[in-house]
Amino acid sequence: MSYSFSVKATSKAEAQRAVAERFRDIVDQQPAHDRDSTIAMNAAAAAVDLLGEDAGKDVAVGMYGSVKVSGGVILGVGLTVNAYLTPRT
Repeated sequence: MSYSFSVKATSKAEAQRAVAERFRDIVDQQPAHDRDSTIAMNAAAAAVDLLGEDAGKDVAVGMYGSVKVSGGVILGVGLTVNAYLTPRT
C-alpha cells in the first residue's frame, strides 16, 4: 500500500494540521497505514519544525510512503518527507 500527497499552508502549525488531516484520510482508505502513521507524522513534524520562520512565505510539505504487509507482518516500509518555505501565492 502506498500514498503520495502534498499540502501548502500559510504557517508551520497550519501545515502540520493539514498533513495530519490528509494522513487520517489515507488511513481511512488504506488501514495498513495505521501501523506506520506514527513514524510518518513524527517525520513530517520534525521536517516542518526545522524550517525557519518567514511570515511572507508559505509552508509546503510533500510526503510519499509505502508499507508492505503479508500475513499481518510488515515486510517493508518506506517514507519520504519534503518541507519547504515557498513564495506565497
